[in-house]
Parts: sequence; structure tokens; C-alpha cells
Amino acid sequence: MKSTWLKITIFLLMAAGGAVCGFWLGHRSGGASADAGARAMAAGSLRAVLTSGASGQAVDWRALFYSTGKLNSELLAAWARNLDPKAIADILNSLKGEPPTSRRNDLMGALYNAWAEHDPKGFLSTINDISVPRLREGGVDAALRAWAEQNPKDALQWIKNNPGTSSTAAAQQRYAAAIGGFAAGDPAGAVAEVSALNDDNVRDRMFKIEATKALADALADQGGFTQAASFFSGLAPGQTRDDAYTELAQRWAETSPQEAANWVEAMAGDPSLKSSVGMQVAKVWAENDPAAAATWAAKVDAMTSLANPDNEGASGQLLATAIRTWTAYDLDNVGSFLNLLPSSPSKDPAVAIFALRSSQEDPSSAFQWVNSITSEDMRMGMTVGVALEWMQQDPGSYHEFLATTTSLTDQQKIILAGIPPDALQGIAQFNSVLGGGDAVQTMIENAIINGKGQVGTRGSGNTPPPVPANSPGGANFNPDDFAPAPGSAPAGN
Repeated sequence: MKSTWLKITIFLLMAAGGAVCGFWLGHRSGGASADAGARAMAAGSLRAVLTSGASGQAVDWRALFYSTGKLNSELLAAWARNLDPKAIADILNSLKGEPPTSRRNDLMGALYNAWAEHDPKGFLSTINDISVPRLREGGVDAALRAWAEQNPKDALQWIKNNPGTSSTAAAQQRYAAAIGGFAAGDPAGAVAEVSALNDDNVRDRMFKIEATKALADALADQGGFTQAASFFSGLAPGQTRDDAYTELAQRWAETSPQEAANWVEAMAGDPSLKSSVGMQVAKVWAENDPAAAATWAAKVDAMTSLANPDNEGASGQLLATAIRTWTAYDLDNVGSFLNLLPSSPSKDPAVAIFALRSSQEDPSSAFQWVNSITSEDMRMGMTVGVALEWMQQDPGSYHEFLATTTSLTDQQKIILAGIPPDALQGIAQFNSVLGGGDAVQTMIENAIINGKGQVGTRGSGNTPPPVPANSPGGANFNPDDFAPAPGSAPAGN
């Protein structure tokens, strides 16, 4: 039987250069009043000045404008909020006479937002005078958020009465901002407002997606994670509910990963949603405490595998997600952790991820990890994946390995040695088209985590390109020859 994983791997790694590449390619100088020293203010001094301004002390805007250090957006916003309306208006008038640089616009954006928060209706009456779209829409969002917290009905009506010339995306963001403010004052009312949008209407559905994310953020900002979970459980199944749960999972895991994990474990009724939310928790948790995240993920994956023995596509997704995040910073401890777990289908995706990542440092050991994968289908695909990773790095060393190793059969060596050289050029071209890095490996990792035959994010619908018939994975390639060697060595660190 032909290996699904082998074909997926080869589709991505071997045909990238042909079909995929074809598809992808088809200031004024300072015034006399400005202190010259302020223009070269060091980053540490700039932060001290911003901190003083954020705490309410008087700070001349020129000290910020002429500095060269990076502006901290949170401190800049706090500085602007501490200014009185007249000071904001005076500084804005002065800045309008400066060249439209990023530094000028950062200052103006903070000032517009502070104005919008203090006087939402007053700000909204002047937005046609703001020529920079990014600054205008940022201020509109701040105004609608502040207004809707006090009077959501009027804020939402303003949106209906003022469609303006904003883009569809900007219109969605305006509505989402109002919902965020609405939820800060009346969570139940905000949920009802969003739920009333029609999923069958394309415009309403897009507004609903953005508003649901804002709703989750607003409830999370209040620390109402349990309340938010309760609200969202009442949403009808679909993309809106899934987006709400995913956003909530991320925010909850950032604040209290164990509580978020407990919430995931208690979820019932939709295995796919539970898996998606669980992966989000595993990813965020692993960024801060990878061992704890991986331990939890392995436990939940094992339970899921026992409950769904025939569903291989849903096996091991949480652990693989945690391992993928962990290996971005560490390989040795990941290997030690995986060696503590017994071999099982729920461990296989994590091992596959680790093998691909470790192949960049120690490809011969990566083959040992591949040989420990219990699924023959995945094991064959990952063997080709590791081989091609090694060929990209050091072809001479790779071919020497093929000539001396005892971990592969002679037939396997012939197949791997016969991979056409232009396949590597195709991979390099594909990675270059996608902006550098190792885009092909990322796509394979996505496929490992999301299940057989799925490439990209969950529900993306992306499929690999066709493979030339004379290359591995094509019509003339026989993956049945690609069997694992009997008695292959167990995985090591």
C-alpha cells in the first residue's frame, strides 16, 4: 500500500521548485527651540523621559520627537493620556507642520487616541481632517471603544450612520472596537449583539469573526475567563465560536496556563474544537514552561488516543504542538523528555517534529528518531524528509552516510541516493519565494500536526502541488520499496 505520509512529504519537498514556484511567480532640520542633545537621546534616557511623562510629569514633546531611540508604545500612550485637551491640541498643531515621518506619526497617533478616549464624540466629529488613514482609524477605534463602554447603543448607531470611505477591514475593526467597549460594561449585552449577526450573510459573518475576538479580549482583560467560557459555550457551532474559543485559550494560557488546561480537559461534545483549543494552550504554555506544557499535552493526547483508537489524525496533536514550540529554543532537553515516554501513536507526531528539527544539527541521530516512529506511514515519509534536509546542508556527508550506514536497507539507500539534484534547487527556490527560511519544513510540520493530507492551518484547504511522474511521489515511484530496516536502533538523545 502506498504511503500517504511519504507522498505528502515528497509533494512538499520534491515538487516545490516546479509547480509551486511556477504558481507563486505567475524632517525639517530641528528648530532653534529644539535641544540638540534631545535629538541624540539614548534609548535609556528616552525611556526615563517617557516614564516621567507617563507618571504625569511635564515632558516637552520635542524631547520625544527629536530623539533617536525606540519609543515604547505603552509609555507613549500613558504620556498622551496625562495631557489636558488644550495641550493635546497644541502639540498636534505643531506636529502637523513636521515632515510625515514614522516618529511624527507615532506621536500623533498617541495623541489622537488620548483625545478619542477623553472625548469620543468630539474626536469623531473631526476625523475627516485626519489625512493619515492609520492614525484616523486608530483614533476611531479608541473613540468607539470608549463611547460603547458608556453608551453602546449610540456608538453602534454611529457606525451605521457613518460608513465613510473606510475599507471593509477597517469597518470590521470599527465594529469590533465598539463591541470590545460594550463588553467592558455589559458582557451579556455584547454577547447578545454579536450572536444576533447573521452567519448566512457574508458581511455579517466577517463582522462577527472580528467582533468575537474583541469580545474574548475584553472579557480576558477583566480576568473573566470562566465567565467568557460560559458565554461562548452558548454560541452555535461554527467559525465564530471556534475563533472565540481560540482567542480565549490564548489569553487564558498567558495568564494561568493550568486553569486554561483544566478548562480544555473539561470540554466535551466537540473533539475537533477541544483539540484546536488544546493546541493553542499547549503552544502558549510551552513558550513559558515547556516541560510542564509537554507533560500535560502528553497526558491529554494519551487520553484522547484511548478514547478514539481509530482516529489517527487526531492523535498526538497537543504534544507535537508543545514540542514544536520547545525545539525553537532547546533540543537536548526535548530529546531527554521524549525518551521518557513510551512509544505510541500519540507520541509519533512529536517525534516526527523533533526529528526534522534535530536533523539540522545531527542528521544521523535524527534517522534513529525517525526509526522509533510506530506508524509505518509516517516513518517512511519522515525518513525522506530528514534525508532531504541533510542533502541541503551537506550532500557529501549525506552520501557518505548512505554508503556506510547499517540502519537502512540497500534498497532504501538506492532510493535515497537517486533523489534528483534539481529537487534541492526546487526547495531552495520555494523557500526563497516565501521570503527565506525553511518554508517547506514549516509546511510539513503543519501537516504532521493537523493530520494526514492537511497542509497549513486547520481548515485552510491548501493542498500540495502535483508531482512530476518521474520523481519520488509521482506515478512511476514505488514507495513500497521504502520499508524500514529490520531491527533498527532505538532513538537516542
